[in-house]
Amino acid sequence: LGSMPPFVTASDRKGRFSIEGVAEGEHVVEAALVEVGRGHESVSVRAGRSTDELRITLDPTSAPRGDVKGAGSLAVT
Repeated sequence: LGSMPPFVTASDRKGRFSIEGVAEGEHVVEAALVEVGRGHESVSVRAGRSTDELRITLDPTSAPRGDVKGAGSLAVT
């Protein structure tokens, strides 16, 4: 995929991902996979802590179509 913009990453084959340097506070993590769907979940970011409990369900009615760079990507907004 090449380099990604800040706070955007791709997951591995098991859906695991890591985004570092996110400011403390409430954020929304958005996920998209071409021709599968989009989804999002809220997450609280606290200094020095991580989570492995974020689950995002993709909605097939919102699936991006076509040749999208970073098609299996996640973003913090």
